This record gives sequence, structure tokens and C-alpha cells, in this order.
Amino acid sequence: MKKSIIRKGMVLGIIVLFIGVSVVPSTGRVVLLNFSQPATVYVDDDYNSSTPGWGYDHFDKIQDGINAVNVNGTVFVFDGTYYENVDINKDGINLIGENKNTTIIDSGNDLGSGILIKNHNYVTVSNFTIMNAKYDTSAGQGWYSFTGNGISIWSFVYLGGDETANHNLISDCIIYDNEGQGVMIASGDTGQSADYNSILNCEIYDNGYNQDNAGGGIRIWPDRDGVTGWAYTRSNQIIDCVIHNNERGIHIGREGESSNNVVIGCDIFDNSDYGIYFWGHDGGGVVAITINNYIYENTIYGNQLYGLCIESTEGANCGNNYIYHNNFMNSTNNAYDEHSNIWNDSYPSGGNFWSDYTGDDFYKGPNQDIPGSDGIGDKPYNISGDSNQDLYPLMHPFELYYILNISAPPEVNEGELFNVVVTSEGGTPIPNATVDFNDELKLTDMNGRVYFTAPQVGWDIYYDIIATKEGYTNDSETILVKDVSVRFVLTFIYGSLDNLTTTGDVITFEAININIIKFLPFSFSHYALGELITILKGYFGIITPRFIFAFCFAYV
Repeated sequence: MKKSIIRKGMVLGIIVLFIGVSVVPSTGRVVLLNFSQPATVYVDDDYNSSTPGWGYDHFDKIQDGINAVNVNGTVFVFDGTYYENVDINKDGINLIGENKNTTIIDSGNDLGSGILIKNHNYVTVSNFTIMNAKYDTSAGQGWYSFTGNGISIWSFVYLGGDETANHNLISDCIIYDNEGQGVMIASGDTGQSADYNSILNCEIYDNGYNQDNAGGGIRIWPDRDGVTGWAYTRSNQIIDCVIHNNERGIHIGREGESSNNVVIGCDIFDNSDYGIYFWGHDGGGVVAITINNYIYENTIYGNQLYGLCIESTEGANCGNNYIYHNNFMNSTNNAYDEHSNIWNDSYPSGGNFWSDYTGDDFYKGPNQDIPGSDGIGDKPYNISGDSNQDLYPLMHPFELYYILNISAPPEVNEGELFNVVVTSEGGTPIPNATVDFNDELKLTDMNGRVYFTAPQVGWDIYYDIIATKEGYTNDSETILVKDVSVRFVLTFIYGSLDNLTTTGDVITFEAININIIKFLPFSFSHYALGELITILKGYFGIITPRFIFAFCFAYV
């Protein structure tokens, strides 16, 4: 009996040997067979051991699917509630839920983050609800803040080197009711980075309710632990997200370098602390920098302390950040800035809309000293905290500045030169807009203006004028070109002009402050609002690019 058992054991060992290795006779090398991991696995909380593919590419736990799939593989998760803390432990994993409302990761049964992406890159997470993550205070002072988050994207090895958590994407997720952050993007030690990560089209709310450690919607957090050098969180993007009812909406910066991050197209509201918070901390001799970040096209309202706050401990640099084309509305304080930052784009693009701005709009131009409105306030908006100003505060919410509006005369005579002015719905002149009239395409100048000559017609004809520009809503207008006999009359013209042009036998200019005496019949007229005036070349007097004093035949 004993020999039989030994003999069976030897046979089993030989079978295992042949399954596990392949001997290459010509060299005698032993090569392990490569049993491939699946490129795609499926997870459903209804799967069990009777499911085809069970244990290979079908699982009932997300973590089992992550462990089984190949690098750069896909884990598809069907609807259900998964009580897990998921550790994505490979590069390039695509973790995709069936439906963000009904594919739920609930981490309340254990401590830690709902999803941890630590020292891994090119991971995608989409279409999940992620909730109920709890702090693990046993992680020790300073480190437990990297737990308790809905999603943690974290580069860290203690006193390590160049670990990275870069190029990860979180999209179309609902992230709520977590003790820490909805999403934490963090680098934990000198030389480590969490760069080029993106959070797209997510709703993030009711996070940060554990007051022992400030939490919130999204935190971009370089947490340098050494006494020299920096940790990095750079070029991360937060786009088209809804972030509300957290402690802090978005927090950017700490002890390392947090630069070139972008927040665009987000609604950030009703957070109990700050809507957006920039911070730099001098953590033991290395001066932190939170610089060159961009905040634009967001609506920020109803936050309890500040809509946007920029401050630091002594020595840190939180300057040269760009904040424009945002709506700041009805927070307790709309903005506070201790550093030197840029709160507007150039003219005529403009700055931000402020619900508490009290200025008027009677003037236009880069210095706001030319009569005429342009949708931009005539005096700057002062930012509390230091000496920052929004030089071009918008008179209307920024969305209106991306809707084109055509101004043109309702009718013109054939052969007549006329202008078309393209502004935003908010009133800002739009340069480089394409205007199409009678199949002729022209670009508007810096004042949003372009000139056309009405064609010769045999009868009165309506033409369409169409204005387009990438990123803007188009506009169109109809103009009537009339069939008339043009009659020039003897006049005396004097005053200041602009945009003098000569075409064929006629000279056309724009009135700035022009007086005209017409002789047959006699009349006196004054023009000062940019009206176009056309005269024949055979004048007597003086005409310069800026002034006219002449007897002439004019069509006015």
C-alpha cells in the first residue's frame, strides 16, 4: 500500500512537472509555460461557482477581477452593490461599471478608500457610485488622510524615489458620503508625482463630514515628507464636474509643487467651507509653490466662507494663477487672495462675473475710456486680501459671452458700404469671427467689426448674414438690399473720422464727430456714432486719415 501511494505521488509529480515546465532538448534550458491572464473579466454579484468561466474571467468580487486581469486589461462590473475596498494593483486597468447610478462600491464594511490607485498609471475608472469610505486612523498621524477617500490616486513609498501615479482617468462617477475626500490626488514623498490625472463629468457631494481632518470634494495634495526636495501634483484636470455640499469643494496645494492644474466647466456650490481653496505650506524649510493653475468657465456660488480663497503660510508661493470667465455668485465672500494672481483675460475676452459688482458699463476699450458699452464693467473689481483686481469684470454671466450677436442695418442700397458688428450676447466685441454675406467671408477686427459692399441688384432682395466662431453659438441676421439710383449731392463736411478707405471713384469713412451741410436742399446734420459716409474723389479741401474739411459730392 505504501509503495502504491509513493508510486502515485511520483506520477502526479511528473504530471505537474510536464504541465509546469517545457524542456528544450537542444539547450537543456527549462522554460516556464506562460499561462495568460484574461484581457477582459466580468464581475457580477450574482455570479457563483456554477457560472461558466468562474475563477478565470468571471467573479463576484471586483478585487478578484482586478487580481485576475492582465495588465492594461478591462474589468467590466455589472449592476449591483459591492461591499469592498478596491486596490487597483496594475497599470492600465480599465474598471468600467454598467451604470453609474446602480453599480455601487460601498466601502463601509472596512477602513480605507473606496478605490486605491497607488503607484500605478493609465488607470481608468468610470460609471460607478462610490460611497461610505472610512478613515483608517491606525495608519498614523499624517497618513490616515490618504485613507477614507472615495478614490485615492496616490504615489508613495516612504523615503522612496520616483514613484508615480500619473495619467489616470476618473469619469462619469457619483462619489458621495465619504469621510475624507471624494477624490484625493496626492504625492506622498520627495521626488514622487501624481501628474496628468483627469476627473471628468463626475458628481461629488457630501464628503468630508469627519471634522478631525479637513475633507471635501477633490484634493490635489503634494505632501512632501522629507526635509529637502518636492513632491509633485501637476497638470491634473477637473472638467465638467458638479461639486457640492462637501466641506471644501476643491483644494489645491500643500508642501510640494502643485502647478498647471486646470478646473474648467464645473458647478461648485453650497460647500460648508471654501468652493475652491489654494494653499501653500512651508513644511520644514522647503518653500512650497502652488502656481500656474487655471480656473475658468466655472460657476461658483453659495459657499459658506469663500467662493475662491488663495492663502498660505509664510514663505510659500501661491502666485501667477489664472482665474477668469467664472461666475462668482452669492457666496458669503466671493473671493480672497493674499498673493499676486491674474483675475482676468485680456481685452475684450474679459474677466469674471461677480454678483456683488456695482460698476456701470458706459465705456469700452482696453482702458474703458471710449464711449459705448461692451459688456465689461468700467471700473475694476477689487479682490480682498491684497491688491489684486479683476480689470475687466463681466456685466453678465460668462455663458452669454459665448453666444454671438450680429448688429447690422436692416436695409442698405445697392453698391453701399455697410458694417456688421459681432459681439457676444453679453456685449463684448468678438474679433476673428467669420461673417458670411453674399458668399463672401470676412473676419471681424478687434472691435468685432467687418465691412461689406452691397451688391448691385435688379430689384429689392433679402440676404442672410451669418456669424460663426469656434466655441460660440452662431447668429444670423437678414438685410434688405434695395434697388435704387444712387444720388450724390453737394455738401460741406468737416470733423473727425476713422477707417478711411478708397474704392474706385469713392471714398468711405466712419464718423466720429462729423458735421455735414447739404446745399440742395439745405440741411445740417451731425454724426458721431460710427455712421458710414461716402463721397466722390473729386473733392476740394483736406482729407486725412483722421480729419476732413472739404466741399464734395456725398451720399449720406
